[in-house]
Amino acid sequence: MKKTLKIFLTIACMAPVAGACVNLDETVYSDVTEANFDYGNNIGTAMGMVYKDLKVIADYTKNFSLQECSADIIVMPGNASGWVNGGEYRRVHQHVWTSEEPQLEAFWNEFYGGPIKCNTALDLLNSDRLEASREDIDYARYEVRAVRAFYYWYLMDMFGDVPLVTSTSEDEALPAKTSREDICGWLEGELTEIIPHLTEETGNTQYGRMNQWAARALLATIYLNWEVYTGTPRWEDCITQCDYIIKSRKYDLERNYKDVFKAYGMETSPEIIFTIPYQYEYNAWGNRLHCASWHSVCKDVFSLTDGPYGEGSIAAVPQFIDTYDEDDTRLEDTWLMGEMWLPNGQPALIQTGNNKGKQLVFKKEMKDGLLVEEGEGYRMWKFEVAKGSYAQSDTDYPLFRYADVLMMKAESLLRLGRSGAGELVTQVRERAFRDTDPSKATVTDQQLQEDTCYEYGYVENYVIVDRGDQSPVKFGRMYDELGWEFAWECHRRRDAIRFGTFTTKSWLSHKPNGDYRIVFPLPEKKVAANPNLEQNPDYLKD
Repeated sequence: MKKTLKIFLTIACMAPVAGACVNLDETVYSDVTEANFDYGNNIGTAMGMVYKDLKVIADYTKNFSLQECSADIIVMPGNASGWVNGGEYRRVHQHVWTSEEPQLEAFWNEFYGGPIKCNTALDLLNSDRLEASREDIDYARYEVRAVRAFYYWYLMDMFGDVPLVTSTSEDEALPAKTSREDICGWLEGELTEIIPHLTEETGNTQYGRMNQWAARALLATIYLNWEVYTGTPRWEDCITQCDYIIKSRKYDLERNYKDVFKAYGMETSPEIIFTIPYQYEYNAWGNRLHCASWHSVCKDVFSLTDGPYGEGSIAAVPQFIDTYDEDDTRLEDTWLMGEMWLPNGQPALIQTGNNKGKQLVFKKEMKDGLLVEEGEGYRMWKFEVAKGSYAQSDTDYPLFRYADVLMMKAESLLRLGRSGAGELVTQVRERAFRDTDPSKATVTDQQLQEDTCYEYGYVENYVIVDRGDQSPVKFGRMYDELGWEFAWECHRRRDAIRFGTFTTKSWLSHKPNGDYRIVFPLPEKKVAANPNLEQNPDYLKD
């Protein structure tokens, strides 16, 4: 199904019957109005279009920097080759972003296109224009609604209260915000109604699509964060949804951690529940994280068609790297480190600047998170980049995988004071210690309740100079486990908020700057364009 879905994405942007490429200009999303999409009478085109805007999740210029670089695992510092970008990545790291940040506006512009397309597709599915069976049309309605729920969950998680637009009627052209609590209620109701009608099939035919298990994983994630969203915990309900997936025996962990992130062949992975399928050849959009992380010399190191950008930027916060056990193979499976060598066995030499002629070496150390020296900071190694790849690779980006389900249930059990969390986390850890020291894979419920091993504090010139808040993190070891398993997967901001570190701890060049930053401000241009939109209150003073 991976190839089929990707062709859907291509058709949606190319086929004349679909009105050629959809114009996603800024005007549409300023007002969150109905877009004039024309899907013709092709159900495949309509279905492809509703998934299309998910691609922005892994875009480092938009969502990725907001989700990952605002937390304590990843940073995007400037260097001699650039990457300052007007300070936008620095402001995210330091929690001093404003409502005028370019990546906020870019994300809103593109991602809000998702529910708009879903609403338009539902109008089409409710019409008599489609050349499809009644059974296919009825099923498509449920699938589109499930995808729309994913978009609105993500928007609500990012911005708090947001416009909830569920039809294309004119009276919703300039919508007001709906409260987070009300959106949670709507999401629960939608997904509860939709889930029984979605297919239980997995594998090729459902790869990259919302099946019943993907919808349950979404609902479990919402319940996991329900206390953050509404003030009331829903741990038991999270466990219930996880148990549906576990007891179905439809999914399992990959034997090898690296196999979850291969460039090709993931359609039959037992671990992938929901993913963003990328294929540059068809839709001119792919996974660009390697090009934003690696040094340009890596073009020859890894035999790429296009080189990475300058010295690269996206790198590991050294304090997080120090949390790994030395026998945890996820360290080397996640981070590119050490000396770089060409395929012919010769050292990969830096071609420009003060280090011209020296071998490229990626070092853990980083003097701060603002402006670093060449090669400072471990880089991306999690997602395979195939030989010959362009600046955008074909490697898919998982949104939900079976490890998520096990870890969500484990965390919920911990928070309820029930046993069994250690056994679940041990399952996830086993593959990371199988070939080093299998005894280290085992973790107990009691250990998961311990404080984090992350050494928090503000760094200057490679040294922690201000430790800031050092209060224990409740279930801190569980928090560490989530970091080791899900780095690079846009989990960390959400996890940091839930475990209470996001607005309390210091790391690298970050110090706390207000609890209100657990949500982002609405883009200022969108508020100015819609008199019914109100800025999130604490950002009014920015």
